Amino acid sequence: MAKPEAIALVLLPPPHIRALIDPVRSGNDKSWQRNWTAHITVLFPFDIHFDLNAVIESLQTALWSTDDIQPFKISLNKVSRFATRDYETVYFALDKNDKVASLWSLCARTLDHPIDAERGFIPHMTLGQTARNSDSISFLTVKGERILAKNNINWDADSVALLRRNDDKGGIMELVAHIPFNKDIPSSSVSYGLWDAPTYRFDGQVWTPTALSQASASTFTIGSYNLLHDAAFPLSHRLPSLLHAVTNSGTDILCLQEVSDEHLDSLLSDTHLRELYPWCSRYVETVMESERNVVILARKDFAFQWDRLELGTPHKSAAVARLQTAEGSIVIAAVHLSAGRTGPVLEKKAAELSVALSHLQTHYPNDDWIVIGDMNWPDSEPFPCQEELEDIWDLEGGQTFDPTTNSIAAATIREGQDPQRYDRILVKRSGRLHAVPNGLQLFGLPSAGQGPASDHWGVSAALKLGVAAPIASTFVPSEALLETIATSITDEELRQACTDHNCVPTPDQNAAFAQAVVSLRAFIASLSSSATNDAVKFIAEPVGSYAMGYHTPDSDIDCVVVGNVSPASFWDLVRVKIRRAGPDSSVKLRRFVKDASVQMMELSVDEIKMDIQYCPAGRLIESWSTLLSIPRDSPAFTLPVSTLKTLNAYRDALALKSTLPSLETFRLAHRSVKLFLKLNGLIGARFGYLGGFHIAFLLARVTLLLPPTVTASELVRTFFHTYARWDWDAEMVTVPIPGVGPSTYRRNKLKEPMCILSIEKPSVNMTINASIHSRGALKEGFKLSDELMEKGASWSEVLQRGGLNPLNEFLTTYKSFIKMDVSYWSDDCMKGRALVGWLESRLVKLLVNLNATNPSLQARFWPTRLTSENADDVDGHFNGFYLFGLRSSPLPTTLSSADADLAKKKVLDSLITSLRTFETDIHSNAVYYDPAVSYVWIGQVGQSKLPPKIVPHNHEWADKGFDDEFLGDDDELDDIDDIIPGASGADSSSLSPETTTASPSTGEKNPKLRTSIDVLNRLLWDPDIKSSDFVVGYEDRFRGVMEMPITSWKREIEDEAFIPLHRIVYFRRKSDDVRVWDRKTRKDLLFGSGAGSI
Repeated sequence: MAKPEAIALVLLPPPHIRALIDPVRSGNDKSWQRNWTAHITVLFPFDIHFDLNAVIESLQTALWSTDDIQPFKISLNKVSRFATRDYETVYFALDKNDKVASLWSLCARTLDHPIDAERGFIPHMTLGQTARNSDSISFLTVKGERILAKNNINWDADSVALLRRNDDKGGIMELVAHIPFNKDIPSSSVSYGLWDAPTYRFDGQVWTPTALSQASASTFTIGSYNLLHDAAFPLSHRLPSLLHAVTNSGTDILCLQEVSDEHLDSLLSDTHLRELYPWCSRYVETVMESERNVVILARKDFAFQWDRLELGTPHKSAAVARLQTAEGSIVIAAVHLSAGRTGPVLEKKAAELSVALSHLQTHYPNDDWIVIGDMNWPDSEPFPCQEELEDIWDLEGGQTFDPTTNSIAAATIREGQDPQRYDRILVKRSGRLHAVPNGLQLFGLPSAGQGPASDHWGVSAALKLGVAAPIASTFVPSEALLETIATSITDEELRQACTDHNCVPTPDQNAAFAQAVVSLRAFIASLSSSATNDAVKFIAEPVGSYAMGYHTPDSDIDCVVVGNVSPASFWDLVRVKIRRAGPDSSVKLRRFVKDASVQMMELSVDEIKMDIQYCPAGRLIESWSTLLSIPRDSPAFTLPVSTLKTLNAYRDALALKSTLPSLETFRLAHRSVKLFLKLNGLIGARFGYLGGFHIAFLLARVTLLLPPTVTASELVRTFFHTYARWDWDAEMVTVPIPGVGPSTYRRNKLKEPMCILSIEKPSVNMTINASIHSRGALKEGFKLSDELMEKGASWSEVLQRGGLNPLNEFLTTYKSFIKMDVSYWSDDCMKGRALVGWLESRLVKLLVNLNATNPSLQARFWPTRLTSENADDVDGHFNGFYLFGLRSSPLPTTLSSADADLAKKKVLDSLITSLRTFETDIHSNAVYYDPAVSYVWIGQVGQSKLPPKIVPHNHEWADKGFDDEFLGDDDELDDIDDIIPGASGADSSSLSPETTTASPSTGEKNPKLRTSIDVLNRLLWDPDIKSSDFVVGYEDRFRGVMEMPITSWKREIEDEAFIPLHRIVYFRRKSDDVRVWDRKTRKDLLFGSGAGSI
């Protein structure tokens, strides 16, 4: 028996009709995602109480036993619409309805389908759904009218099709049978399926769909160009210039954005363009799904296949093309991301790009990729997905949207006046595609006296698939040996300072650290032993400061876990294990960072803070003990970039420990350098300063270029002497490890003011958060310490900058500051920590923006949250602030007093504008900032406006820093049996009472409780349930458990009334006051899951 709503009876147009309509439906009809091709519905949904063969036989008998239903012509001749509760449906109406109505009536009677005599039957072909506003309705209506104006939409119908929903394939609709109108009609050959996005080729006469039959060259030039679709700049005025820009782009493959139907007709009708680019992803007469579409053109030697990929935002899709070359396959994802620079829009763009990247990783893992198009990503923001994608533009400039030189850009700009490199060409990092020397250029720039064709310039790159020519190493050890710099400072001074400042753990503290590692390894091993499948294995290894031995008493222990299950399965295993162990377990979950590019868990293990990352690299487990001896070019390390990055934290530490001549000397020097940076406000990688591993790489380079007998004090002296003179603009820091080949890392100097490279490939810039301002502060700190040691200062004097307290010196040296106040007064500590962490992650953006908008200003950020000495965090509420010292570059002495005052005012006005923009972005992010419980202000203040006594802000959260360990969008964690096939639960004695309510005599565990979303969906959509009789009980953060009608529940995050599903406590039936589902008691009367049913 089939489920209700799983069967449909429809009339299917022939493929050539579907090809005219489906392109528009692909971006506008929600049923497209369920594999519904263009169709006219006869019956849907309908419930059948016998098998499908009986349905087919009944319909066939009914149709063949009457002369009323004979083949007839269907003609679509107008566009209309009808309203639903939430949207408008736009559709094609039939010229005559009587034949289809007769068919509907016969089928309904045959299958006992209820007939609504009052409503009747209105046959139609849906084009799409749209928001209930005039612009949206007009857009889709005009699309339909264009299809009718260009084509005669009619065909002869001689059969009805039976479709069935396949829930095993995500609910897509599949063809079951064609049922002819009479027995003399042969079985229909009309296929079923969606428009297959063919590639069109101009054969000299017409554009025709053509299958890929030739290999492309492996060296080619690819370009991106936004044509601009804007009513204020009509195409008719710009077409000659656009055609000139496209045909003179010098590209073999050209990805176009903002291509309207008018653009497409005009371009593909041009004789010269068709000769140059005979391959196109669209047909000349196509009515496309959006007003602004992505189209790919290619020369004759670059045939491709393509498909359309939805990116998760309405009317944002990618054209994903694949070329076959003699060297391998290349996949091109041509995109046009959402416009805007606010925080929420940037997150939306990053999500769109992630969808495209995930598609490439899933469907084309072994191919090389190009992601190309108008990214709309501001230069001031770190570009997402840099671990997987590499920007091949490594030259100065390259701004494709430049209001200062492009008059159309100046007229269309909405945010800021700075030139932006919106259009980009990205390739798969660690892939085989590389740029040909001198192959990067901009195109579409107008000739003298001519206006621009678009608001963008085009960008192109010559690429080659194959092994890249080796790039000269940025550092050759034989030419860069350093001279040991003599010093009066002794190793004993360094040790004493480290002891005085509590930098060296005591034996008892080290024993506690070691025991925590033992406990963690035992915990991780228990995950493997929980599985009856012996193939499940994990290895846990410390990395970072503890692995290297230069940890301090307040250090966290960083660990990487290597295993052979998916990351999602591993994290679920850890959470299930912690939940089952109960509150007395030595392993507790502090926080799960699951939405970051690299997922991480913060644990408390024997009351020691530990951070763990997971690396799915099961093939390495068997050879783990000999990892160091595996050749670096071994296929064993052919892993995704994100996996290698996690793994390389361990491999880099191995390389250092196996190469450094004296670990004890190195550890003392490292602790000493870190102490200097900490006391002088120069520590903190997330703020663009240095962290422990940055120091390790800088120090290791110096160590390996000095004699192996160097002392720790000599090493520290040479360290500051070297980096006080380092040319950060021109040089990258690499560590000369034997056997590690030259780095091929391509640095973008505009975005990477500093570059310290990791050791193992793929090379990663460890200082990606550095800014011009943080680099300047570090250079100043290195220079001052070098000068003090040159003068013979003691180490204590160097640490205190010649006797001054560094924080007090910072507060008195600068006369002007940026001050950011942060207050938070809710009892929800987890939400407060999220706000503070997010704000601190945005401070780098502020520094970058300050340099872009106010290059004459020097900003010195103090990387510690501060507060007034007399201020208290009343009732546990959070009140702190951050400071940036400001200093302006000297004005030219030739300026008059009035001009100097005017210049200063411009700088101040620009600064205030930048701060207001930053503050607005903060306040507009509803995910982190809630004005009901928090307040953030940022502004410029003078030194006299600061509190008289400022100290570090050491706020202690009421929950001691432990997040609600199972708070999230999941209702219940899976059992281990569900996470990994063949796994078994832990020993029953370790299970908490909440998870073991089954009868002891049977030993059977309870079924998993169905999720709240399952219950909500059934109560809302089951036709046998009156949804108005039910309320949902949910946890309000301030008022406890509250109720609302389930029909009022909002599930869209953007909705003001949105409440996360994990806050649902129960569902209650009002008519008899029965809770039909209750999370706490695990009761489920709807599905019979959980603790049982009635």
